[in-house]
Amino acid sequence: MKKKILIITILGIVLIAAGIGTYAALSKKDKPKKETVKEETTSREEATTEAETTQTETTTAEEKPKYYSMLTGEAVSKKIANRRPIAVMINNIVNADPQSGTASAGVIYEATVEGGITRMMALYDDYDDVARIGSVRSCRFYFAYWATEWDAYYIHWGQSSYALDFLKSGKVDTLNAFDDSAYTTFEIRNDIAAPHNIFALPDGIKKVIKQKGYDTKKDSDFESPLTFAEYGTTVTLDKGKNAKELYTNYPVNGSYFLYDEEKGVYKRYQYGQKHKDALTNKQLRFTNLIVQWADAPLFDDGKSVNFNIVGSGKGLFFTGGKYINITWKKESATSKTYFYDEDGNEITLNTGKTCICVMPSSQEVTINN
Repeated sequence: MKKKILIITILGIVLIAAGIGTYAALSKKDKPKKETVKEETTSREEATTEAETTQTETTTAEEKPKYYSMLTGEAVSKKIANRRPIAVMINNIVNADPQSGTASAGVIYEATVEGGITRMMALYDDYDDVARIGSVRSCRFYFAYWATEWDAYYIHWGQSSYALDFLKSGKVDTLNAFDDSAYTTFEIRNDIAAPHNIFALPDGIKKVIKQKGYDTKKDSDFESPLTFAEYGTTVTLDKGKNAKELYTNYPVNGSYFLYDEEKGVYKRYQYGQKHKDALTNKQLRFTNLIVQWADAPLFDDGKSVNFNIVGSGKGLFFTGGKYINITWKKESATSKTYFYDEDGNEITLNTGKTCICVMPSSQEVTINN
């Protein structure tokens, strides 16, 4: 494992101090027995020859819906099922929390950027009734790679220099605030301090998509990057280990998840408090969690993260209060990322929302059971 390089700007120091302070305060409470896991220590105690997941029938005579969301596997209208999703870059520093519209996203990616902070990318197929989404921040190339897996319109406010070539390649349909033709996608609010005051507007998004002549429907043979359980069935990780709490240990926001057994979801926290949507005041919650480890050296500038998300690596999959070890594989920038259990079977997720936390291979996570 390469030695992790940490170069932090003055701003990064302030942010890290604030984030760690709140997280440390929260961590003083008593916790159940915990297990610390990192990329190179995720092997199971026993090898198995059977699939890690079991699907259990939960409905009988109920007629199956015709259309499903490719983001969540849930039943949706034909209009939503055929629609290409949007992928919005979300500001995730403490001054931007709480964000708007995040509780409505079907899938959220979280990954490290400069100075140890994280940025998020929220994916939506049903966003007609979301008032605004954001605040919106700039692109990092690996988020753009993930957007192409979903054939999503990628919405961002500027970009790092390392992302420019890919954004100009024509391999991803972008709505960038620095492009005059896409400027009406966004709202700049005067009641919020810059640069945390830029939000994407659904009506503006639709208008610009039409102006740019982008295809509005996904191809009929397009398949979701994630595989969901069949309608009326539930995935149980029978050979998995208990996982009531997952602490990502991101150094600034300290995001973590607590399992609600009654609801069957993991509730999200960051900066020492519930992670809520400013529009609905609802806490973010997910049926499925995926931890994906990848090598993350720095570019020559000494601060920009160069995530190696093309290739393969290790990870963890959480659902139903349990987790298993997994591996991942992605052959090219625009290809799908496949997630496999230890028997080489592609994992099956439960119907519902998913959060994918991507982190450097050296970063440990803490699991309380």
